[in-house]
Order: sequence, then C-alpha cells, then structure tokens
Amino acid sequence: MQLINNVTFNYRYSNISLVIFNQCSFKIILLPKDPLLRLGERQQLVCSVQDCPVKPTLFWSSLEDRPLSALSSSNQTHSVLTLDPVGREHEGSLLCSVTCGAERRQMTTSVRVYSFPSAPVISGQDQLKLGVESALTCQVPDLYPTAHLNLSWFRGDTILMSGTSGPVEYKFTPQKQDSGGSITCRATLEIEKLPAQNTTRETTVLLNVLSPPTNTSLSVSPGEEVVEGQKVTFTCSSDGAPAPKLLVKRGEKVVRVHEDGSPLTFSIRSATLEDSASYLCEASNKHGSQAVSSVVTVRGQFAPISAKPLVSAERGSALTLTCRASGCRHSLTLLWRKMDRNQTVLQRTQQQDAQSELRLQELDLQDQGGYSCEAECDSVTRTTDIHVQVYSFPSDPVLEDPGPVLLGQKATFHCNVTNVFTDHQLRVRWLRRNQALMSETFSFSGSLAVTFSLKLVINSNSFLFFFADPPRMMSLSMNPGEEVLEGQRVTFTCRADGAPPPTLVIKRNGEELHVNSSTSTSLLTFDISSVGLEDSAQYECEAFNQYGNQSEVELVSNFVILPSSVVQEGQNVTVCCQTVSYPPSAVTLKKMTNGTVLSSSNGTFLLVNVTASDSGLYQVNVTNDLGYQIKVFSISVRGQLAGQTSGKWLTLCIYPTSALLLEYVRRSRKKGFYQLPQSAPPSTCG
Repeated sequence: MQLINNVTFNYRYSNISLVIFNQCSFKIILLPKDPLLRLGERQQLVCSVQDCPVKPTLFWSSLEDRPLSALSSSNQTHSVLTLDPVGREHEGSLLCSVTCGAERRQMTTSVRVYSFPSAPVISGQDQLKLGVESALTCQVPDLYPTAHLNLSWFRGDTILMSGTSGPVEYKFTPQKQDSGGSITCRATLEIEKLPAQNTTRETTVLLNVLSPPTNTSLSVSPGEEVVEGQKVTFTCSSDGAPAPKLLVKRGEKVVRVHEDGSPLTFSIRSATLEDSASYLCEASNKHGSQAVSSVVTVRGQFAPISAKPLVSAERGSALTLTCRASGCRHSLTLLWRKMDRNQTVLQRTQQQDAQSELRLQELDLQDQGGYSCEAECDSVTRTTDIHVQVYSFPSDPVLEDPGPVLLGQKATFHCNVTNVFTDHQLRVRWLRRNQALMSETFSFSGSLAVTFSLKLVINSNSFLFFFADPPRMMSLSMNPGEEVLEGQRVTFTCRADGAPPPTLVIKRNGEELHVNSSTSTSLLTFDISSVGLEDSAQYECEAFNQYGNQSEVELVSNFVILPSSVVQEGQNVTVCCQTVSYPPSAVTLKKMTNGTVLSSSNGTFLLVNVTASDSGLYQVNVTNDLGYQIKVFSISVRGQLAGQTSGKWLTLCIYPTSALLLEYVRRSRKKGFYQLPQSAPPSTCG
C-alpha cells in the first residue's frame, strides 16, 4: 500500500484493485437550525463549511416556486443570507449548496414567519345600550398566521367564550350594573418554539352602558317657602350615560347650565319677592330627556340695607365704611365680612339704630377688595357689597441704562415704576425726540413694582450706542486636505467674525497649539512643516470675546502615509510593513497579477533588480488570532534612464492601523483579565 497525493493504492499479487477516497469529509452547518422569524424585522441565515481543505463555493436557493428575494454575501468559509425585511414570501424551504473541490453537498432548512405586532383591539364597548342586545368585537390587526390564533373573552377570571382566527364577537344584553365594569380579550398565538413573551397579549376595556336620564330631582333648601332675605339653595341632579346636561330655568329663562356630569348647585344669597317663581330642572342626553319642577314662594320682611358700593382711597390713609338697615321690629345684628376665600368675619354688632361702621387704618394692598355688610332680623338676612380700591403712584418712572446693544438685533429697554398700584388703567408712552414710539395701557391687581419693555431693531440711525457682537461665521480649513503624504506641509486656517474681534485658538485633542497674538484680525493660521503619523488627531478652532464664544467647528485629520508607486528598472526595492498588534502578526506580500505570495517574520520584503514584469498591484496581509487587515498598493517600473546604474535600493513602507491590538485590549478590559491565545496545531486527517 502506498499513499500518493491523498490517494491510497492497494497492491495484491493475484489481482490489482484501486480504492480512492477522501481523507477529510467536510460538514455544512445552517444557523439558526429551525428559523422562526418575525415579519418586518431584519434577519440573517448563515451557512458555514467545516473541514474543507480548499476554498468552498456556497450558493443559496429556494425550493418554493418563486425567486429568492434576499441578499447573500460569502467569505471563505460561510455565506450569509440577509432578509431585510422579513416577508411572507420568505416562508418555506431554503437550500444551501456547497462545493468543496470535486464534492458537492446540500442542506435544507424550513423558514417559518409570524407577526404579532400589537395587542387585540376591542370595538363596540362605547355603543352598549341599556336592555338592548349588543355585541363586542375582538381582533388582532396584521397578525400572521391567523390559523394559529386563539381569542378568548374574560370577565375577571371567568371565561365567557373562545374562538379562532378572528375577529370573535361576544353578544350580551347590558344591564345597569355592567356600566363601569371591565371585560378582557386575550389573544394567544400558538406556534411551536415561539418565545413565551411573544405568545399572549390581552386588552381590557371599561364598559359604558348608555341610557337616557333617570332619577332626575330638584331640591330647594330650606324649602319651597322662604322669607325675604333668606339664602335659598337649589340642587339639580340626574343619572344617565353619557352624563346628562343639566339646566335650571326660572319660568322660561335659563338660570344655570351644567355639563360635567356632577349635580348642578346654585344659591340665591338673599331672596327677594321677585325670586318667587316656578323653577325647572331639566336633564338631557342624546338618548332622551327628563324634567322636574318646584314652585318657590318668597314672603316679605324688612327693607333692604344701603351702602356706597364703590370707595377709593390712597395707600396709607384711613377709611370708614358705613351700612344702614331699616324696618326690623326686633334687635338687628349687623355683620361685616371680607369677601375672600374664607369669608373672614371682621366685625359683629347688635343694635337698634340699624347703622354700622367699619374703620380701616393705614390702608395697604391687602385691604383692597370686596366687603359685605349683612343685616339679620329674626331669620331673615339681607346683604350689600362694598368694593374698596387702593391706589398708589408716589414717584416718577425710572428708565434703565440698556448697556451695549447689538447692531441689527433686537434691543429691549426697561422703564420701572415702583410702588405703584391701581385698579384703574395706567398708560405708558415711549418717546424719542418728542416722537411717540409706543403707547400702552395696563391694568394691575397685586404688583407694587412694574417694568415696561420696548423692543427695537437697532441700526446705524437709531441711537448712539456701542455695538457689540459675539463670535460668529466660524470656519476651520486644512490645506492640502485630510489625507496627505508623510513629510508634506499642512496649513490650518481658522476664521471668525465678531465685535470686538475675537481671540482665536487652535487646539489638537483639546490641547492648545496656537493663539493669535493680535485681536485686530479675524484670521489665524498654523503650519506643520513635515507631517507624521503622530499628527493624526482632532483639531478644533475656538473663538471668544467678552460677549460670547464659539467652538463648534471640528476637523478630524487622518494623515495617511503612502509609499512611492514609481521606481526605475534595475532598482532594488524594499517593501516594509510596520504594524502594532498583539499577539504578533504574520505578514505576507502577494502579487495580485500572478498570485505569487512572499512571507516575512519582520514585515520586510526584498525585490531585487526589478523589471517591467514586476509592475502591478500588490497586497499586504497582516493576520493574528484576532483577525486580519489588508493594504493594497501599486508599483510602476519605468525604463532605466541613460547613464543610470542599477542596484540602487528604494524603500516603500506600509502602515496599517493598530486595530488588532486595540481590539485585544478592549476585550481584556471588558472581561477584567486576559489570556494570551495559544496557537492551535494544524489539523490533519487520516
């Protein structure tokens, strides 16, 4: 027996038999194994190959009678099929075909899709009528597949009915006790291997049983017969759904209207003979109406009390309020109240002369407002109101200095009037050179210091002010561009306008590089005479003066070091690849036109006595256990110039990024420790 090129030959003396077999059998892995995908999402299927000694070929296809509407991408060992978004057309069997050398294999998977985007929707709960058979409908919009849907109706923990697919209708006759209760529709999508959190959703709604107004009532307190001057309170109420609109009429005139669903209550503080009438409480909604009435009779008593209704006085002065009552045959009680939230009692007297005085000393703002004088004779009460106005205007207005204002922008001027108060209107006029700019009228109720504002757009003809402007119209540019050759000269230019001219600063990674020495110019430049890799950074221009600052313009510069691409025939070329990575990387140089591959332990490759055949694209590949990076460059070999000798060395350097090292450090920090990867021995089959 002899092994030659992975083929085993068995020799026998009597006869010869040839047995050929593959030493290694490759495997196909499809992930996920049993795909269940949600409609509308972006999902990926991965077909990978293991133990294939050569570069395999992978291909996706559909076993259904329709084209495969998905995007596939492959690398050396696996192919990714992207469904973006997942649609119903992706449901069915998919086939991944793999060719490894001369051998071809296939693997199928069955894709299932579903959609359960929202909770069930219940309709009809706002159309329930008392005593009339009604129906509630439950359905789940955009659900798929509907054949696996189960819908159930619940009241509390009691199941009312169930159905499949949907919509499911529940019929019943609403009663009054059903109003305000709740009902639940629960939807369950019964699909194998569907995550539990995506299986069941439910919706609960409150039942609103509609009915016309009922139990309408009108109550009168203290009763339907009252004495002149007594307080009379009316309360109108009714039940119904929706809540009925309530109104109270006196004769044919509407006295009060109420639409918020609560009882309507109003009072007559002191009944008069004219308040004797028939009062009607009417309740109505779109399903009906109901009304009740009550007749109120007012009997006469003593004459009304008298007082001056409006009194004005200056702040700090004294004021005496007087009210009189007549016609009471018995002892008369006079009561003064402040008409505030608490109806504070200020003074109570019991006398025969039917006159009472309330003295207010050193009037102030809190003394302003309404006062009431109540006269009570037996059980009859009469009331009159007095309104006290307090005013104050002790000094002239003060115009504030506006300070510097900005040219072309709005400026606000303030006029202050202190310790002023009046319930009357106060007029303010703005004047410039006896010309009226603006006139306003104000009313006040509680402020003792008032500021009036005037806004103007300032131009060169308006006022003699110092004009100022914060930094604006900033720009930061770089010449020749954001990608330059090593050793080139780079110039940064920072510009900004402002008044006064702003100070300009150029920073690199937050550290100050250069500041303009004079603020008379709005331009700042900074040069790097010979740029290097260490100059790749974030550059920022900042401008500021005493009226503001701006530093929004940023420039991220990545200086790329490019090798020379033109060499002379006969020269010796050194290609060096410098990288920072851990674990250490293996470096290869590949000629793209003929596939020639060179390896190097230190990243240096020698091309001796180059000729025109060495022209073309070259690929440098840097690889370690964490991944790889590729850099492609070109070499153009020109004919040797007359009189030029060969053998001259030229060095080209390639600088890949250090992402491999950074990724390794990132992983180690994330875990809290790291372990150097061990190189696995090459796999063999036998």
